[in-house]
Amino acid sequence: MPVDRVLRRDRARLGVEMGDDLMAEQVEIDPCFGAASLPAPEHAAIEAARGGEVMDGEGKMERSEHGATLAGLRIAATGSAALVGAMADPIRSSFSPVIDPHVRVLVCGSLPGERSLAARRYYAHPQNQFWALMGAVIDVDLSALAYEARLAALLAAGVGLWDAIGSARRVGSADAAIRDEAVNDLATLATTLPRLRAIGFNGATAHRLGLRALGQEAHRWRSVPLPSSSPLHTIGVTAKLPAWLGLRQWLA
Repeated sequence: MPVDRVLRRDRARLGVEMGDDLMAEQVEIDPCFGAASLPAPEHAAIEAARGGEVMDGEGKMERSEHGATLAGLRIAATGSAALVGAMADPIRSSFSPVIDPHVRVLVCGSLPGERSLAARRYYAHPQNQFWALMGAVIDVDLSALAYEARLAALLAAGVGLWDAIGSARRVGSADAAIRDEAVNDLATLATTLPRLRAIGFNGATAHRLGLRALGQEAHRWRSVPLPSSSPLHTIGVTAKLPAWLGLRQWLA
């Protein structure tokens, strides 16, 4: 049976185990060769399966009824399930903190979104409201400035930046998609800031994981939960602004 027909037939069988979206992304039919185009490990499994043999989870060869079926591919890939999971949920890491000894308020997000990671800049998505909100807090039009000038203006006002999560698996930018997170050592960083008075948490995920990161040291600074500046939190800037303006008391 041709590989492309077998792939289509067996996709439903594996939908629960690998996810239809993942299969749609990972499997393409190459019209030039009439074969499946897959990432290297899975493509190698297909090649082995064409001879009617597939590798089981223990590295043993066994016969497959249809050779290059996706069921056989699943068996072949069992030993590299972690690799498949990694391709589905790539690891994302936070940036270095933006701080100096004069920081009085540290604003922590959860984990940079895809646009920010691509640009290597905090809050790079043009619809993220962070720069408008913080601009109102420190009375500077941050949105009109170049990125480095924005950071300098924050530091001049006593505001630092970091994220609660050091690394995590995530597809897309939504906090709801975060899994296997490792928090940053927020407590250690905070103790190096002699003038730190408050830590603002940009969104519920940042607040929850930030308090976990602070642990028993959390009582040393005021923890301020803030409505997320993300465009996914759709209540609008006007509704978010009062909570953010509350940071001013810790900057005075």
